[in-house]
Amino acid sequence: MNQANVTLICGTCVPERREHLRVIAEATGAVAIRTDPARSLGRSAAERVDFLDDMAVTIQSAGQDVVADIPLDVPVTDAVGLVGSEQAAVLADVVCIVDATHLGKDLADGDYLPGFVARATLAVHQIEHASVVLVTNWSALDAPQLSSTLSLLSHLNPTAHLDLDVGRWLEDRGTGRAAGSPIAGVGQRPGWVQRLNDHPSWQPRMLDPRVSSVRFSSVRPFHPGRLRDVLENVGSGRAGQLVRSAGFARLATRPQVTALWEHVGQMFDLVPLTRDDADQEELLCLGQDIVLTGIDLDEARLRGLLESALLTDEEFCAGFETWANFPDPFPVWVPAHDAAED
Repeated sequence: MNQANVTLICGTCVPERREHLRVIAEATGAVAIRTDPARSLGRSAAERVDFLDDMAVTIQSAGQDVVADIPLDVPVTDAVGLVGSEQAAVLADVVCIVDATHLGKDLADGDYLPGFVARATLAVHQIEHASVVLVTNWSALDAPQLSSTLSLLSHLNPTAHLDLDVGRWLEDRGTGRAAGSPIAGVGQRPGWVQRLNDHPSWQPRMLDPRVSSVRFSSVRPFHPGRLRDVLENVGSGRAGQLVRSAGFARLATRPQVTALWEHVGQMFDLVPLTRDDADQEELLCLGQDIVLTGIDLDEARLRGLLESALLTDEEFCAGFETWANFPDPFPVWVPAHDAAED
């Protein structure tokens, strides 16, 4: 049985996404899976599952290649996982359409969708997990603005194919990877993941003197009270414009737990991942390991601010019992089994 090549189209700008869906479907002769133009964002978890189930049925019954429109409120990682689980399908590409004129606004969007998912988080995940990033409306930018925009995208996802023209990309695609050959390493595409893994491909292809990434590492846990103050200072621009930061972190008040540090624009979250006493061969992270990406970053000041939130020598030597009494302004972490029961 021949496997269908599936191309996922994502992006925050609905008209641009749908136009590229049409162009790519017509150029490749693929079946287009379009979303309802009248459907507003805000699918519940059950509705997202229904959407993916319907997409799976279409892929199975199409009998040919498929190009699917993935709306913002369906996490692109869920769509990638769906295609990867289909024996009759091969994930050919994840194409993220980025409107250059409002990329900054998309990544600074403080609005939340149902399920308490930040729009900016969904947007940055689309960029980070794409195999192709197509930039539209770039002619509205001047040369310095375009340079910093392309460099920022390249820092967020260094291995993505970055192009300003869908027609040129389609031509390159036709002479590049063979049909039916799946893209590799979707989960390893985010720039912060590559940087933490010391991946040899971590080198942004587009460089601009205003755009940079900083890796901050320390074996000492954060004092949660001081960390909140640092985040407020960083958010106010004291160390430059921090666009995205992600990695792993530990709070002194919650010892033996490694959390995912997830930040983009105005949104910041710490999500518990593993406990040290879990059945694991090695620790996910001993202390802090975070990649911070932005524009006009003052690396020395940024490092200084983060270091000021770490435990001092005296605090560190005081031990767990003293740490437990530190003020902790962050939300309580609900155990996974408790959340499931709710």
